[in-house]
Amino acid sequence: MPNFKVFQDVPDEMRVKIFGSQDVALNTDASGRLAITSPGLAITTGTGSLAVSIGTGDLPVTSTGLAITTGTGALAVSIGTGNVPVTSTGLAITTGAGALSVSIGTGDLPVTSTGLAITTGTGSLSVCIGTGIVGTAINSRTILDTSEDITVTTVYAPAVTTNVLEYITYTLAVVNTGTTAAQVKIQISPNNTDWIDDGTAVTVDAGALVTLVPSIFLKYVRLAAIATTTSATLTAFIQGQK
Repeated sequence: MPNFKVFQDVPDEMRVKIFGSQDVALNTDASGRLAITSPGLAITTGTGSLAVSIGTGDLPVTSTGLAITTGTGALAVSIGTGNVPVTSTGLAITTGAGALSVSIGTGDLPVTSTGLAITTGTGSLSVCIGTGIVGTAINSRTILDTSEDITVTTVYAPAVTTNVLEYITYTLAVVNTGTTAAQVKIQISPNNTDWIDDGTAVTVDAGALVTLVPSIFLKYVRLAAIATTTSATLTAFIQGQK
């Protein structure tokens, strides 16, 4: 066609422009590299695979909403001696039936996020570290905090019966809120039906506080309390975390 050259005889004047649906040119940095800066970057694959491989360079990703979703393919990230720093206020990585594999050589994988979610479907999550460091910070734990007000007589009565199978640490406590003394002891059970004493009874004077910790671990634990006279009023506690 006239005025449209197929072969450019001046290489420096050869330019190619790629436009999206909004008729806007692609953004590049001063070196001509494709610059991607977005408040919401989404990478989605269908049935294929998404592979990211870095040699000795780095792959910095800064985003307020980065989502990587794969269909039935696999997501593989392989780093040589570089680093992959990811800073995000909401990073979500979701794989379908494929596998998510992260392999690090001598670099590091620092992830700083206020909302990091990694979800795998029927595939697997594999993280392989060479001499680098993967740091994980957990800023919250599941807390156990239960209390119960009881009035006891001259027959042992249970309080704060709790399933503690998943808790790594817990303590029981009793406050005598009445004017007469009472005695309390720990009881443990494997099935919430058959109970056995753990240790001996401890006296709780009026207005006093005592703490108790079992010496043997079983699935269920409770306090058993009895009044030293006609009746006593107590507040029983169990507190723990996992």
